[in-house]
Amino acid sequence: MLAPELSDPTRLEALQAAWRERGRLRIEGFLGPSEAEALHTELREQPFELRVPGQGEFLSMQYWEFPLTPARQAEAPRSVAFLRWFCAEGRAWLSELTGRPLAPPLDDKVIATLYAKGCYLDTHNDAREGRSLAFVLGLTRGRWPAEEGGHLEYLRFEEGRLEVEERCAPGWNTLDIFPADPAPLHRIPLVREQHERRAITGWFEAAS
Repeated sequence: MLAPELSDPTRLEALQAAWRERGRLRIEGFLGPSEAEALHTELREQPFELRVPGQGEFLSMQYWEFPLTPARQAEAPRSVAFLRWFCAEGRAWLSELTGRPLAPPLDDKVIATLYAKGCYLDTHNDAREGRSLAFVLGLTRGRWPAEEGGHLEYLRFEEGRLEVEERCAPGWNTLDIFPADPAPLHRIPLVREQHERRAITGWFEAAS
């Protein structure tokens, strides 16, 4: 499933250098083009449910989600095939890229997300004991300006205020990775227009 050009040692070395320099990375063209297209098509047909804060949760959010697990084989066979590949061969490739020994996500689960008008994810970090690497596989076809929301924003404190350090537009067949330990502050601002930000998100655990 990995795009063939990413298996080239020279390309991998360049990505490793960029990761070491910046501590986070966007990888363009992560999957083969036909794989990305098929994954996007299948996920559009799945029964997404609205995600809002549960009891005892303090993080403010609103978006649509469809959990991917091996048990979903009958509902989304291509998506589950991607999950199994990503948790095995994909994980090994990312371990080599980042130099971090990675274990699969808890319960072998990742989340397909949809941010439509009115959706957002408030400022937070992904720190939790055991997590090592966060990822966002972009499956968004559309493009729109940051003022209309839905972009991934990395934040920092500047003179006592939160400032946007970097802003990443929703991508098509892109993989954004950043550490969950130490974890940067980030958010997805309110989507203000009729857009669809689609992605698959989750975390790899630290291998013991």
